[in-house]
Amino acid sequence: MLYLVLSISGVSLAGLTHVGSSLVCSDCHSMHYSMQHNYRGGGTDLVTDANGPFGNLLKASPNDLCLACHDQTSFAPDVLGEPSNDYARQAGALNRLGVEESGYRAWTGHTLDSKAVAPGGTWSNPTEGLLCIDCHAPHGIATQFRNLWTDSTEGHTFQNKTITYAYGATNDTTKDVFLHDGFDVAYRYGALGTDFNEPDETGSAYANWCKSCHTSFHGESGASEVGGISGGDTGGSEGVPWIRHPNADTNIGAHDVEMSSLAQFQSHTNRVKVMSHSGMWTLGADVTPSCFSCHKAHGNENAFALIYMTGSGTMTEEGDTGGSHGLADLCRQCHAQ
Repeated sequence: MLYLVLSISGVSLAGLTHVGSSLVCSDCHSMHYSMQHNYRGGGTDLVTDANGPFGNLLKASPNDLCLACHDQTSFAPDVLGEPSNDYARQAGALNRLGVEESGYRAWTGHTLDSKAVAPGGTWSNPTEGLLCIDCHAPHGIATQFRNLWTDSTEGHTFQNKTITYAYGATNDTTKDVFLHDGFDVAYRYGALGTDFNEPDETGSAYANWCKSCHTSFHGESGASEVGGISGGDTGGSEGVPWIRHPNADTNIGAHDVEMSSLAQFQSHTNRVKVMSHSGMWTLGADVTPSCFSCHKAHGNENAFALIYMTGSGTMTEEGDTGGSHGLADLCRQCHAQ
């Protein structure tokens, strides 16, 4: 059923389902928790879960319900562990407590069902552990990238934190994310078809959203969280030490005191994702790193979901295949020392 909906909805092509015509109540909810066949006339359905019935008329627990479509299926993004498709996912892959899947462990990204406190913050879900719906609105937000929450209802902490997006053949640099035109799933959910704009040269909507849970890792340059050069690229004294890596208002190569090098970044064939105010994501002097430059949003097979990008070879979810120096390869994307 979901596959049919995906093929007709313009919003769905942008990668945001569960909204508008693709919001099909019966995909997730069962009126009476009683179903002996699926909608194709045979087989079983999620309501056979012996632990039910579940709150809010759900067919299963939230994570199990989400993964019924979003794990090892061809009609929806596969978000857990090894991919079922042949493209590098922009968000990478989640791992899950109690699920042994080679390469994906609790230290390699976001861990479903984990009750741990978010690094750099105070948020946790101590009752149910981390749920998909702690980050994504299950009923969709049409204007929000990937249905990420924008409010603080039911314990969520993302009040007014919008990440806008545009989909099509032409980039709209007033939007935070540009999803390239292309029908296949590799463009809708893959790294190949996703780029990031910088509508506000003094900030990052993406980093601001991540700050909701990972609070102390984010802040303006010169502020107490990250230190560095006061005023970002517009002023302040050179050589002021950073205490955390900037993720918003400091362009690559803007300061030359043993810091980043634009020439170093430009020298690579494969580059990590960056933001750009002009829309020239690879070569312009206004390119700015953010959270997604170093980490996969869901995770990958590297520690802390880091992207070991050497600059050459075949692109993968872990980085690329051109070298074997791990973390140093990532640092050398922008740093020449």
